[in-house]
Amino acid sequence: MNEIVGIKTLSTIEKLSQKFTLEKPIAEDSFYDFNFGSYVNMLPIRINISQRFNLDKELLISIVYKGFNISLTEIDKQFINIDKILSIQSDHFSCLVLNEHYGLFLEKLKQKDLIYIKSYIEVLFLAIEKQKQIEDGKRIIEKDILNYFKENKELAKKFKRILDTEHLPYIKQHRPDIVASWKYYQEFEKMCEELDS
Repeated sequence: MNEIVGIKTLSTIEKLSQKFTLEKPIAEDSFYDFNFGSYVNMLPIRINISQRFNLDKELLISIVYKGFNISLTEIDKQFINIDKILSIQSDHFSCLVLNEHYGLFLEKLKQKDLIYIKSYIEVLFLAIEKQKQIEDGKRIIEKDILNYFKENKELAKKFKRILDTEHLPYIKQHRPDIVASWKYYQEFEKMCEELDS
């Protein structure tokens, strides 16, 4: 799985396309560099500060999650990190401006403007974290699914039949070590045994 996640995805698909004579993937048309994480529904956020500071040109600050938005090579090509300029320290987020906006950013903004932007962004970071907690609370986890199957025994048996006959026979036969490593599947199997007894 590590070979098809994040920035490795494109090179893996290119190798597979050569091996199996498939159409070569085009990086520009894809999301191969993305590594989706827990902030995927909220970021990036682009803040247009042009009007607030009476700038004659558009100036955007992009708030991105350090773990997923753009690969490091793409960030280096297109953006400049302004965390240090704003004196922002975050384990999760970074503030970026496009290369072509960086000169305008340095030229037009005074120290008091940077302080205002920093305080605004820090409040925004807190709001993003709060929303993430709300979204995390809505997530269904493996234990929820197992509990659902405990309450719906016939559905659990039907699901087990489908897994046993359609989805897992090959892997159970040829790679039982992989199946044995699936903690929640093992719990599901044990639960189904108890339902049968």
